[in-house]
Amino acid sequence: MSEPADIIDRIWRDWHRRRIDHTAFNVAFRTAIAVLRERNNERISAEAAVAQLQAIHTEALRHPVPPAVLPPLRPDEVGMEEVMAALRRVIAVEAEVIVEQPWTEVRHTCGLFEINGWKFSAFKRGYGVKYINEVTAPDGRRGTIDSFDRREGDAVMLLANEEEDAFDEIIEKARVREQAGEGNL
Repeated sequence: MSEPADIIDRIWRDWHRRRIDHTAFNVAFRTAIAVLRERNNERISAEAAVAQLQAIHTEALRHPVPPAVLPPLRPDEVGMEEVMAALRRVIAVEAEVIVEQPWTEVRHTCGLFEINGWKFSAFKRGYGVKYINEVTAPDGRRGTIDSFDRREGDAVMLLANEEEDAFDEIIEKARVREQAGEGNL
């Protein structure tokens, strides 16, 4: 059985993935927090909270963000598909992520890591990766949080829940650059 907080996390992730429009997210999130408050005050059972939260999530998903026409990438920009492909290569164990410092020591700041010549700066709150701040491709093209947000959104949030969780686990245990015998990022 899902935990109430897991369902609220799914609502949050689906909003970032643009599967839920802003208005529907606000309604769903306020309603979900009220249900969570009822559960925390033991006014409803965990089963009832989960059922209500699942219904809230299902209703929110009925209100997706309308499709947008995206302008073409500039020649010096990195596309979201490329960023997600690099993350997915790590998840599929086809590439290794190497961190600049132990990821367990990165807290409430951006940390640096590399995947097959792609250089990443990513924000970490408590565990894993919250969002990609900046990416530099091996050929020098760049993408930033602003350029990603103008288009598809953040690569981490666009991953499926299982993919995001898998990447978070991998980066938490990733090899540090010095241990890999390479210079700084």
